[in-house]
Amino acid sequence: MSTGAGSRHRATGPGSRPGPATRASTRAGPHGAAVLPPTTLLAAIVVPARAGLVPAAALPVGRLGRTLRRPRTRRAVECVGGAALAVLGPTLGTAPLLR
Repeated sequence: MSTGAGSRHRATGPGSRPGPATRASTRAGPHGAAVLPPTTLLAAIVVPARAGLVPAAALPVGRLGRTLRRPRTRRAVECVGGAALAVLGPTLGTAPLLR
C-alpha cells in the first residue's frame, strides 16, 4: 500500500490494509450506529415543514405587494427613501473631509 499524498486509505501499522470494518465505516456514524434511519426521520420532519413554510411566506408577500402598489403607499415609500438619500448623501460626501 502506498503512503503518498494520493493514497485513499491511511495505514495504521506495518502491513495493514483496509478491511471490511474500514469499508463498512463509510455507512455508519461516528460510533458505528446506522446513519440511514435518523436521516430518514429528519427528512420526514423537515420536508413537510418546509413545504408548508413556502405558502405561509408567499401569502404575506403577496399582500405586501398589493399594499405597496397603492399610490398613497408608493408616495410614502418614495418620500422616506428620498429623505434617507438627502441625509446620507451629504454625510457620505463629507466623510473624507472630516478624517
